[in-house]
Amino acid sequence: MFRNIYSHSQILWLIALSIAVYIQVYDFKFIQYDDPAYVSENSYVKEGLTSDGIKWAFSTKDSEQNLKYEGVSNIYHPLTWLSHMSDVQLFGLAPGWHHIVNVILHTIGAVFGFLFIRKLTSSGNIAFIASALFLIHPTHVESVAWISERKDVLSGVFFWASLYYSINRSKHSSSLAYLCLVLGLLSKPSIVVLPLIVILIHCFRSKEVFATKNLLKTILNYKYWLLTALVFGLFTFYLQNTGTHQQFAAQSSIISRFPHIGLGYWFYLYRAVIPTDLSFSYPTPDYNRALVVSSYLALIVLFYIIWIVRNRMPSLFLAFAWFTICWLPISGVLYIGVEYTPDRYLYISLGGFFILFAQYLNSSAWRKFIAIAVVFLFSALSYSQVKVWSDTESLFVHATKTQPKNYIGWTNLGAFYQTKKQLKNAIECHKKAIELNSSAYISEYNLAICYAHLKNYPLASKHLEKSLKIAPHYSPSLKLQNLLPTGH
Repeated sequence: MFRNIYSHSQILWLIALSIAVYIQVYDFKFIQYDDPAYVSENSYVKEGLTSDGIKWAFSTKDSEQNLKYEGVSNIYHPLTWLSHMSDVQLFGLAPGWHHIVNVILHTIGAVFGFLFIRKLTSSGNIAFIASALFLIHPTHVESVAWISERKDVLSGVFFWASLYYSINRSKHSSSLAYLCLVLGLLSKPSIVVLPLIVILIHCFRSKEVFATKNLLKTILNYKYWLLTALVFGLFTFYLQNTGTHQQFAAQSSIISRFPHIGLGYWFYLYRAVIPTDLSFSYPTPDYNRALVVSSYLALIVLFYIIWIVRNRMPSLFLAFAWFTICWLPISGVLYIGVEYTPDRYLYISLGGFFILFAQYLNSSAWRKFIAIAVVFLFSALSYSQVKVWSDTESLFVHATKTQPKNYIGWTNLGAFYQTKKQLKNAIECHKKAIELNSSAYISEYNLAICYAHLKNYPLASKHLEKSLKIAPHYSPSLKLQNLLPTGH
């Protein structure tokens, strides 16, 4: 009885921690970065729960061409669409409540994480430290404070719930675990890694730990999970390489992505440990052959060491294997987009490290003090990072300050200034973006818009021509081509 009371109090502390860090989002606005496409200007979502909207959510077919923004159908997450529609049905387009729902889902995910880790480690203290770190890690702010990342927090609930039910021994636990897998995949396909994490956990809990024979036996036990994830994964890969993303996928090759794959692994690990100077987008780092080769050699050595000590240090192996499994789909081995190591990709990746860290810090009184200090430090960093997402200008100005070499931040800040009719500021931002990336076709297009407003049609035509040369299929540029006056 006392153990249950203690666990309940720990859950209440998790809820209080979530409120302390995230309650400020109630005053936040929609931002001009996917929020219009996903919610505020999405013709299906802003009508609430309707038969047409539900049909579109599951089919992704916009037969009547109602959608203003392209690309929203390039990822299959019907349950996420339904959650956005439900928000509109309940709260209208008041952004505060949409934000609060994100916070509630994130907190529920942390509670399921607590229940799972307590079951896994038989320790309420370890579970509390690990789930608190998940709750307030600064890299998770993007997933919670950004309305459009509802898919992260919603799939996160099912991810942790599935893990909990997968090691529970009640009558319907296995069915509930599989149901959560399916619901999670319908929320965000990136949790195709969940069956591998479940297999990893079951090997970790067995007496033979990570013996090859035990691993193969566990894989066979979860063959239907793996098949389900494979189907969703293939469908997602198909969608990512069709529609508006098709031209970008065609221009990207594994050879061009290869140098960034190994470096990305180390960038993610660095940001997990030192979560400062965070941004909604990061520039691809400058690299040379020696750096690329070194990053891959270091990875090989790391993987070898982790494999050798897997049975002597199973928690260490669990942490790195968990992280690596989650990293592989977003590493760049397969084309999933142009962004380099965004924070949101870490949302479920660090669970094993949180458990490892909590186990280490729970072993003595002074280490528990360090754990509390880290939780407070990360809470303070997250509280500050949450403020960055308060509105569009704050988000993009912050990005240009923390990551000044990232052209995407300058492009988006310029686009924001355009909406405010601050054309001089907009032009400066777009020129900065092009200076950083000569292939920044969206900034070229936006410069054409700015100069057209200023009635400088020769310059408008010049930048439009550059935009089309870089991305000949970019539809806004094609439309503008027909609107600009001829003869300039």
